[in-house]
Amino acid sequence: MNPILYDDQPIIACSTGDLQNTALAVIRISGFKDPNIFNEFFTLNTSEINPRRAYFTEIINESKVLDEVVLTYFKAPSSYNGENIFEISVHGNQINIQSIMDLFVENKLCRRAFPGEFSYRALKNKKLNLAQVEGLDLLLNANSEFVKNQGLEALRGELYKKYILLHSIILDLKACLELSIDFSEDVGEEEVRNKFDKHLFELQQLLNELYNRTQSNNSDLLNPKVVLFGQPNAGKSSLFNILLGRNRSIVTSIAGTTRDYINESINFKNINFQLVDTAGVRGSNDEVESIGIEHSYSQLEDSFYKILVLNPFNFDAEEFSNIHFDLIIFTHADKENFISTLKNLDLKVYADKYFYTFSGLIGAEGKWSDRGKIEVGPMGAEGKWSDRGKIEVGPIEPDEILAFSFDKYLKSLRDNPILLSRHKEIIKDLHIQFNNFRELYREEVDIAIVCSEFDLVLEKAGQLIGITTADEVLGHIFANFCIGK
Repeated sequence: MNPILYDDQPIIACSTGDLQNTALAVIRISGFKDPNIFNEFFTLNTSEINPRRAYFTEIINESKVLDEVVLTYFKAPSSYNGENIFEISVHGNQINIQSIMDLFVENKLCRRAFPGEFSYRALKNKKLNLAQVEGLDLLLNANSEFVKNQGLEALRGELYKKYILLHSIILDLKACLELSIDFSEDVGEEEVRNKFDKHLFELQQLLNELYNRTQSNNSDLLNPKVVLFGQPNAGKSSLFNILLGRNRSIVTSIAGTTRDYINESINFKNINFQLVDTAGVRGSNDEVESIGIEHSYSQLEDSFYKILVLNPFNFDAEEFSNIHFDLIIFTHADKENFISTLKNLDLKVYADKYFYTFSGLIGAEGKWSDRGKIEVGPMGAEGKWSDRGKIEVGPIEPDEILAFSFDKYLKSLRDNPILLSRHKEIIKDLHIQFNNFRELYREEVDIAIVCSEFDLVLEKAGQLIGITTADEVLGHIFANFCIGK
C-alpha cells in the first residue's frame, strides 16, 4: 500500500470518471477541517452552509467565474468516510473538471486522491469494514446482475453477518476450551463437553456451507471469456465478426492472418462476456507467429467457455487431443463431400456439444437451420466417432452459441459462489485448519496442543472479518478501485 494513504491531507477527485465528456460530473473534496478555507472560491459563504443541503453557487478564481455548480456539504462524522466532504456537481466537460480541480490543488487546499483513497478513509474511520469495502469493489466492477448483487450483499453487510456469526461461534469454542482447562470442576466437565460439541457442530455446518461456495473459479464468473480456438483458416475470425455483428477481425484466405488474440466485450442477457478470437494454432518456425500461438493457449487456459472451430477438410487432431472443449463447431459445411468427410474424421477431441456452420457462416436463404442433423456415430475405426456412441451434428446459429455460454454461466451460479478472492482463500485455509483441529480433538492429545491449533483457526477467522489484515492485502484491494471512490 502506498504510504501516502496514511496521511491526513485533504484530497480531491472526480468521482464520475475522467474518460469522456458528460452532462454532469461530481467532484469530491474530503478531509478538510474548516469549510471556511474555500470561501474565496465560491460566491456563497461556505462557513454558513448547512450539512446535507444542496446550494446553487458559482466557482470563481480572482473574480472570474469558472462554472455554475451545486454544492453539498457532509459534516464529519456523518459522511461516507467519516470526514468533512464537499460534493460539487459541475458541468461534465473534462477540461472544466480539470480546471476546477487544478484551482483547489494549486492553491494548496488539497491534493489529488489515489485510487480507492476515499473508501480507505471510510475503512480507517470505521464507516465501512473490510468485507464491505471488498463488496463495494465487486459492485463497481460487476459484469453481471449476480456479481452486482453479491457486491451489494457484501456492502450491505449480509455476507459479513455470516462471517461475524462464524467468528462468534469460534470465540464460544475458545471459551469452552479455556473452561475445560481451568474451570471444568466448577462448571462440570459434562456440561462443558456438551456446550463444546454443540458449538463444534454449528461451526462445522456454517463453515461447510461457506466452503462449498468457494469451489468455483473466480475468473470464470468475474470475467467470463468465450474463446474461439483452432487451426489457421478454420473460420474463427468470421465467427468472431458474426457474433459481434461487425467486422472487427480481419478475414482473408491467407493462413495465419490473425497473429495475436483480439477480444471484445459482448452483452448477452445482461451478462458481459469477453469474446476472444485467437491466432491459429499450428507448428511454426516464425517467431512472431509462435508468440501469438502461445497467447492462444494462454487465453484458452483462462477461458470460461472453450469453442474449437474446426475445418474437417484440414484438421490435425494431435494439436488438441488433450483438451476438452465445451463446443466444437465444424465449418465449410457447404463444400462437396462435407458429410462423408465429417463422418470419417479422425476426431480425437472431445466436447460437450457438436454443431456445424457454413463457409462464411451463411447458409441457404441466410439460415443454417434449413439443414438437418447429420448422424456421424457410432461408426469408424478406433479413435474416430465410434467410441462416443450415437452422435448427431446439427446446424447452429450465432445466438445459440451465446446461449450455451449463458447456460453454463447460470449453472455456475447454482451454489451461490463467493467471488471475492481473499474471502475464498481464507475460507479454504480455515476449512483445512478446522479439520486439523477436529482430528486433534478427537484423538484427545495434550489440551495445550489442541488449544494451539485452535488459535490458528481463531486467527484465520479474524482475517476474514478484517480484525487482522496485512498492509499488502489492503494495498491490493484499493489499487483496484477507481479514483474518486
